[in-house]
Amino acid sequence: ALDRKEDDLTLKQITESAIDFLMKDNKKGFFLMVEGGKIDWACHNNDPATAFAETVDMDQAISVAYEFYKKHPKETLIVVSADHETGGLGLGTGTYTLNLRVLSHQQQSLDALSRLITDLRRQDTSWEQVKALLAERMGFWDELSLTWEQEKALRDAYETSFVKHKVEFKETLSMGIALANKIDADVVFGTDPDSDRLGVAVKDDKGEFVALSGNQVGILLLDYILTRLKEENALPKNAAVVKSFVTTGMAKAICADFGVALFETPVGFKFIGEKIKEWEADGSHTYVFGFEESCGYLRGTHARDKDAVVASMLCAEMVCYYTYIGKTVWGRLNEIYAKYGYVLDKNESIQYSGLNAMKEMNAVVDALKTVDIKAFGDFAVEAVRDYSADIRRTADGKIEPLNIPKCNCVYYELAGGSFVCVRPSGTEPKLKIYYSVKAPSEADAEKALIACKDSVKQLLESVKK
Repeated sequence: ALDRKEDDLTLKQITESAIDFLMKDNKKGFFLMVEGGKIDWACHNNDPATAFAETVDMDQAISVAYEFYKKHPKETLIVVSADHETGGLGLGTGTYTLNLRVLSHQQQSLDALSRLITDLRRQDTSWEQVKALLAERMGFWDELSLTWEQEKALRDAYETSFVKHKVEFKETLSMGIALANKIDADVVFGTDPDSDRLGVAVKDDKGEFVALSGNQVGILLLDYILTRLKEENALPKNAAVVKSFVTTGMAKAICADFGVALFETPVGFKFIGEKIKEWEADGSHTYVFGFEESCGYLRGTHARDKDAVVASMLCAEMVCYYTYIGKTVWGRLNEIYAKYGYVLDKNESIQYSGLNAMKEMNAVVDALKTVDIKAFGDFAVEAVRDYSADIRRTADGKIEPLNIPKCNCVYYELAGGSFVCVRPSGTEPKLKIYYSVKAPSEADAEKALIACKDSVKQLLESVKK
């Protein structure tokens, strides 16, 4: 709602049009679902101003449905439900103050502001220009006074992001890391508000905290679980691990080493949950672990979704185990790289906007399927997976089924166990590109990643023409 342009329809107008259309020459009734999806996005972004504006939009849409109900009370049922709460916008049980004046000066959603700042980072932008932008879009300084500490935090972020051009996942755990340094802790955990995703920071060889990626935590937990089960002679003969197909290629090497089956699913933990249900019914495999690159992990079958509570306990156990045997988590991670080869996992997003965003993103992915590409950088393409057609086509022309739920995604299997994957996000208007690059060392992987990104950029530009 905050980013709505003058010609954009409101959710209320869309609801009115939908009801009018469904009522024309209709004697059988109808079902209509109206979703205020951006409320959830705003809560995930900790963006209360946008969450309020989107909630008001949803309320106005509900009022349209209610007016329809008053005209047809006997045959109309309205059900209003909420997604899980993710941003702290709930009623407290103690004393709290709601300062809506602070929110009233925000002229843009944090998502749109972030895209604008990303564009500015590509230019030679001064701190004064950034201050002017924040004053205009957020009301800082002009309408809302900032403390010296708050302005310093913004200036430090500018220096890191604009001057050094470096934005780190570590920043999201900065408060925990500061406390950990103060009390000499060994590990830092951070979860999102609904405790399904887990972020982890551990000390490196120099004693400095390093924030691990979701893929790194995943392979550490995978290696730890399989190692401990094997040590205790408790690894099932039909043990199986599940990951989304965009999650690190390192999992394949680890599972192969332990003789454990590895299954891949589309993005979304519900697909991992479906594999658990399937195996409980037919007994073909025993689920031992599932994870996604987006910091989601599940050990055990008590749930069908990622669980940061159990994952935190499991990570704490892992830290204690390696401490007990005279090692560190960071040291074990490097042992894994030394044994299986270094794997660099990165992803990036291309932002889309407008009502046709999803259509445009799908068109790009569909166009990629028509291009016969031989290599990304120095990596030859060994096979291409078209998940919308449920087929895998090898470089020599062999076609085989994937036997996986369909989704619009193209996946390039590269020589040596690397991959590149392109898919539209299912929750936000972003085209996502995933890279998993395997090389002898981190430096080699960084070079190979740059070459892969250049190839992807050229490929995308060619299909957009």
